[in-house]
Amino acid sequence: PHPPFPNNITVPSLSISEPVNGSATFKCPVNENREIEFVYLQKDNLFVNGHHSENSIAGKWNNTKMDKNFTFYMYNLERSLSGHYKCFIMYKKAENPETREYNLTVTVPYSKPSFTKECNNRNDIRSCQVTCMAQDGYPSQKIWIVLVQSGNDTNGMVTSRNDSVFNLTTKLFSSTVTAEFNCSNTEVEFVCSVGGVVSETISICSPPSNPATIITACTVPLALLLIVAGCFIYKKCRKSKESNLTHLHCRSQYSNVKQIQSSSCVDF
Repeated sequence: PHPPFPNNITVPSLSISEPVNGSATFKCPVNENREIEFVYLQKDNLFVNGHHSENSIAGKWNNTKMDKNFTFYMYNLERSLSGHYKCFIMYKKAENPETREYNLTVTVPYSKPSFTKECNNRNDIRSCQVTCMAQDGYPSQKIWIVLVQSGNDTNGMVTSRNDSVFNLTTKLFSSTVTAEFNCSNTEVEFVCSVGGVVSETISICSPPSNPATIITACTVPLALLLIVAGCFIYKKCRKSKESNLTHLHCRSQYSNVKQIQSSSCVDF
């Protein structure tokens, strides 16, 4: 039989975090020098898997197995399998079993953070507000703002607020962070990160463009265009002038149209 057992001799609990559809390992600390009566793994008061030295055991979970070293493996993890587990180790001639406790968290990765940004000028001070959001993750986690630039400088970030919302239908969380920056002449680049999932690089507070640079950028292409147009017009005028000179030369050498047409002059 495998009834629920009281906590008597307890080894400190272990935290296990594995992704959905993954696997978890529960290693029971069995003393190989002592004779085993039974080793059970339970979730709360539910029997999961185990071994008894004298009796066969029914009711083992199909997604679990135990090896000869009394290590339990659980496969095809679902979020519903998150919870508190105990390994009960009963040695022969012992009065009570020893236990090892585990806290299993089956995680769901968040979506890649998306973001919105809005910049404005107030009292001649330019500021930008950025909101990052990641959806459908488990458990609840904060989104972190990670600056691309090295060092510990906050680069003008003056406020930051995190929020997490639980969806009663999907049983998953959505997480947001909103940060506001006071802009100087330095561009700020950062990413939003949650549970190892990272957003695209976000760039704000770009310094205003120099008017002289804009004028130069516009003037150079225009000057090149005028030069090309001037060369085209010059070549066309020169060709027309040479053609007129050829006509006059032919007319001066030949007295009538027939003579001109039979000569090497261009056609009229």
